[in-house]
Amino acid sequence: MTGTDACQVFPESRSVLGLPMRDEEGLVGVLMLGDPREGAFEASRVSLLALMAGQATLAVRNARAYLYSEELAISDERARIAREIHDGVAQSLAFAALKLDVVARQMHSDPARAEAEVRSATTLLREQIREVRRSIFALRPIDLERYGLLETVRRYVLDFGEQNNIKSSLDVTGEVQLSPGDEAVVFRILQESLNNVAKHARAGEVRVTLEGGQKQVILRVKDDGAGFDLDAVSGRVSSAGGLGLGQMRERLHARGGQYRILSAPGQGTTIEAQMPQA
Repeated sequence: MTGTDACQVFPESRSVLGLPMRDEEGLVGVLMLGDPREGAFEASRVSLLALMAGQATLAVRNARAYLYSEELAISDERARIAREIHDGVAQSLAFAALKLDVVARQMHSDPARAEAEVRSATTLLREQIREVRRSIFALRPIDLERYGLLETVRRYVLDFGEQNNIKSSLDVTGEVQLSPGDEAVVFRILQESLNNVAKHARAGEVRVTLEGGQKQVILRVKDDGAGFDLDAVSGRVSSAGGLGLGQMRERLHARGGQYRILSAPGQGTTIEAQMPQA
């Protein structure tokens, strides 16, 4: 920056200092400081200001890394949804279409068989309609910044029960103080947990608790559904856990949190996530 440029940026300053912000990849930016006094930036002050520029560089780099990790998480989630649609809804709809092709050939030669096939295809289509509605509900945008975590969770749990005809309740205790990024992770775990309840648990009731302690916040999602054998699915993607929850576990651990699943056949499932308080 030339002296003329500096005067345009700091029109009332008699001293202007530019500090380059560099990391291992090169120039990140320039930290500009202005002072109305002439000769304000002495050598002793420049060293301290250079240290501040280094801290600012680190903050910028961390912010970029966080945005990149969020982009990766979104990309992974889209890939998971695409696999679910391909392996689930798309194949089921194709199977229903085959059944209806059979019906067209059997309508005159075997009316009873044709009627049974129509009923089977109708049942399958209704199941897939519910599946699509569950996916839409799970993916709808949520305004955490507008409502805050507690109100957003309350609205989501209430809507989940109504959408899926499952008795749902929420119990909040203590104070919950999380950073915006941590709130987003906790809420996504709630979404994914409830989505799995709707898809796999065959539950009649689900209870959500959010407990704020001195050092951590604990989210629990407990259903009274079919449950599953943890040992049988440990270490692999399955309908019981799902790739989505695996990604949520990784994001939670990256932020210093803990995650566990408690389940047994016929005894329901509990998802528990712990996040450090801000």
